[in-house]
Amino acid sequence: MRLSLACSCDGDDSPRILFNTANSAIRKLTKEMSWISEQLAYMAAAADSSSFVRRIRRDGPPSTFADKVFANEINIAVHNSDNYYRACMFQEALISGFLQLQAARDSYRISCGPHGMNHDLVLRYIDVHTRLIAPICPHYAEYVWREYLKKEGFVVIKSGWPAADAPDLILQSANKYLQDLIELMRELEKKFRALNDGNYDVTEEETKAVGLIYVKEEIDGWEGKCLRILQDNFDSETNTFSAQDEDMLDALISYIYGDFTIRQDIDYRQTEQLCMSFLKLKKDEALNFGADALELKLPFGEIEVVQENLDLIKREIGLHEVKVQVFSGTTGLEDFTLDSPPSPGRPAAALVSRDFYEKMERSAPGVWELKRRLQLSDKVLTPSSRPPSELLYQKKMEHPFKLLFQEKTEHSDLGEQEPNDEQSPDNILAPLYHPPYELLFQGSFKKAKRTASAEDKWLLVNLQSTKEFSSHLINQDTWANEAVSKIISTNFIFWQAYDDSNEVKKICRFYNLVYTPVVLIIDPINGENMRSWYGMVQPERLLEASV
Repeated sequence: MRLSLACSCDGDDSPRILFNTANSAIRKLTKEMSWISEQLAYMAAAADSSSFVRRIRRDGPPSTFADKVFANEINIAVHNSDNYYRACMFQEALISGFLQLQAARDSYRISCGPHGMNHDLVLRYIDVHTRLIAPICPHYAEYVWREYLKKEGFVVIKSGWPAADAPDLILQSANKYLQDLIELMRELEKKFRALNDGNYDVTEEETKAVGLIYVKEEIDGWEGKCLRILQDNFDSETNTFSAQDEDMLDALISYIYGDFTIRQDIDYRQTEQLCMSFLKLKKDEALNFGADALELKLPFGEIEVVQENLDLIKREIGLHEVKVQVFSGTTGLEDFTLDSPPSPGRPAAALVSRDFYEKMERSAPGVWELKRRLQLSDKVLTPSSRPPSELLYQKKMEHPFKLLFQEKTEHSDLGEQEPNDEQSPDNILAPLYHPPYELLFQGSFKKAKRTASAEDKWLLVNLQSTKEFSSHLINQDTWANEAVSKIISTNFIFWQAYDDSNEVKKICRFYNLVYTPVVLIIDPINGENMRSWYGMVQPERLLEASV
């Protein structure tokens, strides 16, 4: 009950939500004690030098990428929980020190795979987890402290607050980058495998695809131009900008559109809003974090992160092989595998059948990318003539203003001029507001509700508007938030759709929804709308209601 009260400290929850939260809390704490008991039994067996378990046990300081990430997540939980407890923000402390720490543990267990988790890190997790939850659930913490950890005294009095190093935010960003890439490739693998359904003449290993990952480590195009404009006008000593926002925006718009006067066009105003949003975002980051926020590269090496975790990607997705390559835009293979190029922080991925990959290897021994000068059969390379089983899949993230720029070209007076592909707005403006593909349930609303009921989760519904810009903002700011993403993955089945479909119109009528976008939390058992928000929903508001 103390845990459910901490989850509902805003006082707005109905008795129904408090009851469900209490039941969920009991299940979570019971499962956690069971897991701790299993791990301690495993460690006891590993202490025997003659045991087989001893031979696969990993000790010592963190050595792998997964070890370092998990150790860093523990440090983050300690520091954040300390700050929240001092401010009497018990709900936030519970999210940071219990829910997010559990999610980090589960992710670490998966990342380690057959190599097993680090013995010392598991012990540290149990110790830190017990101390962080003690202010909210002292009886649970005392039981674990004495019965499982075999320590004397009271955890609240004797243990003290756990020591922790300063969080490594760069390492945290690198792990977020890796997890997003894995989710992207998992969705691609589902589509690829669907092609082989009903093919019983091949083994499971032969149906596995080869993963191709393209990475571009430096920002260019209109975003790169925006960062260079900000760099030129930023004084790192005074932490101020020498130019006004309007002047910097004019310079950016001039780069995109050239000298054409279209300021009264509604499309122009939408484009201006998009550019201003990005400019203000990077400007605020520079004011808060300094000149490093304006760098054209990420603070970590994308290639290094992917290469160090190729085995994890291969194992998680179930691929035959994984290849990573720096995107250059000059190899013929990229034309056949990618709908849109990668950008810093957003790698592009594609899957190809083993047969197609072997044909590439035979045509260019030792080189996995296909050069333009190679003369290969049209049956292999031409997208329209390739067999379906050899199609390459890549999730295309549509830019919200793609049609905007196409219409501008069709209705402008520039029809007689030759288009400049490098300067066209469609090529310059990269996708910023794509849906959270890695979180979304693939299927109808009814199937999502049945799945949520079967998995004992809440149903989170986001009905998007095709006309409101706030629909794009919630994709960028809320669903992309790491804390929100972890909570959704653990506690919700997430379903998103646009209001121009008949299914969404029926949902709006059934729940008497006034307008879209809207976010709903639905009880999947009886279909009751437990809570709803209209318009843009900030991550903090959603986190308060999600625990």
